[in-house]
Amino acid sequence: MNILVTGGAGFIGSHLVERLLVEGNQVFVIDDFSTGDKSNLPSNKNLEIFEQDIINRLPKFTVKIDLVYHLASPACPIIFKEEPERVLNTNDLGTRNILELAKDNGSKFIFTSSSEIYGMQDSKTIIDEKSISHLCNLTSRSCYVAAKRFAEELVFLYKRKYNLDTRTIRLFNVYGSRMDKKNTIYGRVIPNFLRAAMKNQPLIVNGNGTQARSFCWIDDAIEALWLLGKHEIFPLKAINIGKPEPTAIIDLAKLIIKLTNSKSKIKFGYREIDDTLWRCPDILEAKKILNWMPKTSLEEGLRKLIKIIEANGD
Repeated sequence: MNILVTGGAGFIGSHLVERLLVEGNQVFVIDDFSTGDKSNLPSNKNLEIFEQDIINRLPKFTVKIDLVYHLASPACPIIFKEEPERVLNTNDLGTRNILELAKDNGSKFIFTSSSEIYGMQDSKTIIDEKSISHLCNLTSRSCYVAAKRFAEELVFLYKRKYNLDTRTIRLFNVYGSRMDKKNTIYGRVIPNFLRAAMKNQPLIVNGNGTQARSFCWIDDAIEALWLLGKHEIFPLKAINIGKPEPTAIIDLAKLIIKLTNSKSKIKFGYREIDDTLWRCPDILEAKKILNWMPKTSLEEGLRKLIKIIEANGD
């Protein structure tokens, strides 16, 4: 198949591109390399790369695009604070452009949304796709929440109005190699903790550390994306992709210190008002539709990531 991946040089996108190439596909990548890195991508005769912002005019393809994976979007808390307009434009104007391309080609269209659209959750209820969003407006993170939620509506609109074959997934805290390839502190908790622990520096936990997240190893997330591309008939809905096992941030810090044999101490810092207390997915829909479940435990994934960082620095 001819497959387009937007944001294909990023953390998740580059792993997806590798999987698609292994499966024998012709892959096209559009990326402006603002957060992605060209070195994430392999040298392969079946890979063509376009350095371009999807907000602008898209490249002309000489072949029909069969499948589109739309991953392009800044996904870093620091960028939410510093460049909210870019976050909004990429998910609005950029998503419109990619949807039009898919419509013109009759492509399957896969959109990667985010668990952020569920907003503030303070109970220990497992979050399913019908969970009510408790949005915290006018904070540094709200631009990303609003952008992803609006982009989801655009995707649903194209499915209803143009009968475009779309599939939307909401990713929950995916982690793995290349997550912080440019060595920039983007505010993601696992690379921040690992960076500090491997230098025996303090791990800064926001608040008291009881806020919980579910962490999904990159290979498990890529398997879900690959299955999504193969699936023939997909309903008009979004589905959760993540590991349905919550981990308190304080416990994550302790585990990383243990696995890195670090001498680091834990220090407590300020917790932002929009730092939700709870985020753990119900993945029943993913099990039913894709026959997918994550296989990698958090400790196993962290051990793999530590080995990769020690060997390659990323």
